[in-house]
Amino acid sequence: MASCCRLPRAVLQRKLLGLGRRGSAAAKDGAQDCMRDWHASVRIYQLAQALRHRGHLAAQLDPLRGKQSRKLSPKEPVHWRIGGRHGSKVASIDVNRLLANYPDSIDLSVFALDGFAESDRLPEGVAIPTSWPSNVDGWTLRTFVDRLCRAYVGSLSIEHQHIDNPVERHWLEDRVEAWAGCPPEAPKRRKALHRLLRAETFERFLGERFAKAKRFGLTGCEALLPALWAMAEKASELGVEQLQLGMAHRGRLNVLVNFMGKRVWEVCSEFGEQNDFLGDLKYHLGTRGTCQIGSASVQLTLAPNPSHLEAVDPVVLGMTRAKQDYMGNQDMRKVAAVLIHGDASFCGQGILAECLQLADLPAYTTGGTVHFVINNMVGFTTDPRAARSSYHCTNVAKVNDAPIIHVNADDVDAVIFASTLAADFRQRFRKDVVVDLVCYRREGHSEAEDASLTQPLTHKLMQSHDPVAEQYTQTLIDAGLLSQEEADEEVNQIYEEFDAEHRYSQLQGPCPQTWRVKEPSTRPVNITGLPVSWLTAIGEAAYRIPEGVSAHATVRKLFQSRRAQLHSGRIDWPTAELLAFGSLLLRFDPDREAIRTGLLHHDDHQYVVHPPCHVRLSGQDVERGTFNQRHCIIHDQGTAIPHSILSNLGLGEQSEAIVCNSSLSELAILGFEYGYSLEEGAGLALTMWEAQFGDFANCAQPIIDNFVASGEQKWGNCSNLVMLLPHGLEGQGPEHSSARPERFLQLLDEDPNVLWPAENEELTEKTKRQAREAVANVLEATAAGDALAVERSVGRLAVLQESFDYCRNMLVAYITTPANLFHVLRRQVHRTFAKPLILMSAKYLLHHRPCRSPLAHLASGTRFQRVIQEGGSGDNMAAEAADANATCKRLIFCSGKVFYELHHARCVRGLAGVVALQRLEQVAPFPAMSVAVVAAQHPNAEIVWVQEEPVNMGPWSYVAPRFATALRELSPEDQRQERPLRCIARPAAASPATPLFKVHRQEVRKLLDQALSFDVYSCSVGCRDAALACAASEKVYLFDVGQGKQKQVFKDSHTDVVNHVRFHPAESQKLLTGAEDNLVVVLDTSKTREDEAMLGVIPNEDCVRSFTMIGPDRNTLCCCSTVEDVRIWGLGDDNFGSLRAQFIGLRSHQLLMRGGGDDEDFGFGYVVETFYDEPSSQAFLLAGAGNAGDLLLFRVTLAEAAPAAVFTVPAGSGMRGHEGIVRSAICLPGGRVITAGEDGRICVWSESPAGVGAGASAQFQLEPTAYGAVRRGGQRDAPY
Repeated sequence: MASCCRLPRAVLQRKLLGLGRRGSAAAKDGAQDCMRDWHASVRIYQLAQALRHRGHLAAQLDPLRGKQSRKLSPKEPVHWRIGGRHGSKVASIDVNRLLANYPDSIDLSVFALDGFAESDRLPEGVAIPTSWPSNVDGWTLRTFVDRLCRAYVGSLSIEHQHIDNPVERHWLEDRVEAWAGCPPEAPKRRKALHRLLRAETFERFLGERFAKAKRFGLTGCEALLPALWAMAEKASELGVEQLQLGMAHRGRLNVLVNFMGKRVWEVCSEFGEQNDFLGDLKYHLGTRGTCQIGSASVQLTLAPNPSHLEAVDPVVLGMTRAKQDYMGNQDMRKVAAVLIHGDASFCGQGILAECLQLADLPAYTTGGTVHFVINNMVGFTTDPRAARSSYHCTNVAKVNDAPIIHVNADDVDAVIFASTLAADFRQRFRKDVVVDLVCYRREGHSEAEDASLTQPLTHKLMQSHDPVAEQYTQTLIDAGLLSQEEADEEVNQIYEEFDAEHRYSQLQGPCPQTWRVKEPSTRPVNITGLPVSWLTAIGEAAYRIPEGVSAHATVRKLFQSRRAQLHSGRIDWPTAELLAFGSLLLRFDPDREAIRTGLLHHDDHQYVVHPPCHVRLSGQDVERGTFNQRHCIIHDQGTAIPHSILSNLGLGEQSEAIVCNSSLSELAILGFEYGYSLEEGAGLALTMWEAQFGDFANCAQPIIDNFVASGEQKWGNCSNLVMLLPHGLEGQGPEHSSARPERFLQLLDEDPNVLWPAENEELTEKTKRQAREAVANVLEATAAGDALAVERSVGRLAVLQESFDYCRNMLVAYITTPANLFHVLRRQVHRTFAKPLILMSAKYLLHHRPCRSPLAHLASGTRFQRVIQEGGSGDNMAAEAADANATCKRLIFCSGKVFYELHHARCVRGLAGVVALQRLEQVAPFPAMSVAVVAAQHPNAEIVWVQEEPVNMGPWSYVAPRFATALRELSPEDQRQERPLRCIARPAAASPATPLFKVHRQEVRKLLDQALSFDVYSCSVGCRDAALACAASEKVYLFDVGQGKQKQVFKDSHTDVVNHVRFHPAESQKLLTGAEDNLVVVLDTSKTREDEAMLGVIPNEDCVRSFTMIGPDRNTLCCCSTVEDVRIWGLGDDNFGSLRAQFIGLRSHQLLMRGGGDDEDFGFGYVVETFYDEPSSQAFLLAGAGNAGDLLLFRVTLAEAAPAAVFTVPAGSGMRGHEGIVRSAICLPGGRVITAGEDGRICVWSESPAGVGAGASAQFQLEPTAYGAVRRGGQRDAPY
């Protein structure tokens, strides 16, 4: 473009040289004239630049105030005041002073042109741009300024000075100055009027037919419709075939009908609420349509949106990029994005700024987005003065060099030009462009609100302001393009058309689902397991560094290690992930012989050769991986050139792999990837977003709530997006620990009391019957030991569970094995339906050596395991698993990293046969049938849920009610009694994790102790080696008290709970144990091997509750059972195991206790303790007389077991004895007894000689010392 108002230096030199050859006086005068022209040219150039760059600050953009909008301080400021309290706009003062009295006059003194008149011709040095029309009369200062004013200070102006590229700036100046307010051709104006009349009539029609309904109409900005049509026509002319649109609720119904082509009767049907299947409000729905432009057509898609303003922006961008990728449209000219915003949200919502930053990022660019801003100068009820700190609401768009076209929405011709210019700029430069439609809102935020309450002056102006349709009609009438009668007839025809549609809607039923942007998924199912040879080939190809690439030594070493894993047969987490990616990228024809077993599980599905699939993974630092684990992109250490290890595997036809780092954004990036996953071509794609840490998903919560979790139910949008959220408490503080799984689980549309979704009662019963049969079949096949039958029944159960998954809105998984990661990622593509997957991914496990899977677990015939049963299919720790079905006392369910901590601690403590660890890999939808199968195989075990998160977080609140429902509904009939589920977790907390690693380790230790510790039912101290024996479950533990460590575990002597242990008083190495299995075992604790340590077994006929060794040499055993029988056995070498005496049915003994004038019966209730009084050489049995804490004492001899004493509280003492069951007692010398009970009390009793009851020779009275408080854990508590 020729530079305007600039005198070339050569011309000036020639003039001065020519003047020098004249006389000195003439030369002097000529030189002065020449310099005067030169300086004038410079000033005029500055004037032109001022209008170009700052004209938007003085343009007549406000449709209500007209010229007044250029004044410095309107009472209700629409734009910022020049010289406002937040800083003066000095740069704009020159333009406002220049045009203070325009068009009557212009103040040339502002630019030091005092010696010039408006009628003066431009100096010779001023070059007029070639885009300007020729002026035969020559350009005067006035005509020159008029031209620039029409271009920059009238109804339209542009902001482009911030653009770095001068080519773009000059191109915009050429177009705007060439236009300078010239109206379009007559046919275009007639079309624009027709579209304007349709828009205005539609708003009036809805207001009359549905006066009380919310519509969020377009009144005041009806020019949006001509703007969209003008943009679409220009875009189609320049090669655009598809437009992806996104907008908020303002004017949405109008756009749906008058641009997208939705039928009016369908909108009326939605107002009449005739569509029960609608999942959202009518002004949130989207649609697809076709815009016919001459012989060409443009495919249109309007994305559905929530009420969260601007939340749909990144979704539209993702949909646009996906279409471009799948069309192979590298220059991005065939598909374009169009976003329609509000003024307050454009500058106020941060997601818009995040989206603008994506405009030129290689993995996110869409080749430019056309932004329309419905700038009605109010946000709900908030004035711009309180809503933003910038003069224009569009200033935020300057961040990516986007030109901003401001236009008065009442000037339809200018609006048409602005829209055409925007489409042209987008197609030419592939950059964002903004059209700021400055308008007004004739009614309140919704039609039921009164705008005059908060904008009284603006409201008064609107009442006297003609609608834009009337204004433009009059403009065309004045131009002779139509008559008033023709205009009125056109309006009447449009209204009749809408009215006929309304009548039609009343005769029709529910309208078709035209609001669906995406058709329901009909993808073919396929296998997830693949031949090992194929997986090995993929891994070898990916981890082979290309020739000529100088990779970092750490990367080389890592790749060598992973290639070695492929041959060793056990792979880690990153390798499994890479194999999933690589296998999806390649075309693969399943070897039907290799998957024959897998085919048996899916007889109703047809297996196909799956084409190559796109793989897209984005997020912060995903190329290397946050935890230095992935390295899908390696960098040449000499050139810094990046190389993708998945881009060319060399194994045949493959699709594109995009592993790309994102901007430091979660909200926009997740929205973008969600939109990308919606594209129809993405049905054969794996689209993933990985958070740097799981809790960073907090920043994307609007996308999660409004799109990922509910998009299918509201709008029918099926997405297979995968969210990878690194999760795990590892002592790194509150913010880098938890991905907040409880929040995602709360979003599941799953009733905890209903396991099988069904439409009616009959179908519910059928589904329930199928689920119970599936569980029963697995149990029967397992009991029969038929491996093939087990595999088939498990497969059918998986198919049924798959149908349950289909009915839910998304999936939540917490994977613990690389193999399951491989399967779950491939399953996202190879299943008949699409659901979002929320994956609590690994951090610590990425490099944890035990967290590896055999390649065989990825092979043909394998599948994703919703529950990994110990020792079962998919168990990567099967070599260390124990068959605990028969002996298991505790069945632990858990998810994630805590499994490996539990597994290690269990091995160290020798509890493999006692504690079974089951992994819940898919937390939601809840795998009820698999859980029921596992629980039924451990009928006598306590069921415990263990999680590392605090009890008020994590999966506990989700799984607890569903466990109960699963066991109640699906267990075998003989096991359907209530089985309580206990939770072991960190205490409830507001913060997810501690910042102190020391405290973290203490919490982990406590958690493992709670999960793997059992009640100590009895203990005894021996004199030899300060030994301590404890009974826990069916095991007996021996500790060295002096050294504070465990010495030995006797785990095979008993098969049931050990109730009592005692060292022999005379032989300190001898230990006696009694258990629920009716046995008393004598052990030699000096032996290390259990089989050598067992000295003998006494088969008591009932469960052993307590015993004591009596007699001078303690070679007689007094043994009490839980059914109140007493048996006396010989322990000597000559009579070991011989029954010396027995007393059956002690419950029949009753004692009459007298006290306080009342008589009370005491009866035998339960055994508390047996002990031997050495001074009197007598054996005693302490029994509870009931649940209220009453006690009585029996004397036991070979001849009888007779009542000896009762325990009483002195009358009037104010003291209390036990108020619950008494569990333990110690007999002290001097006739004192200490008892402890479930009421948390320790009581001390002393013998009183006075008899108090029939058959009782003594009584024990409570001492006051029982009331001393006991400290526990540093807290003062009730007496223990």
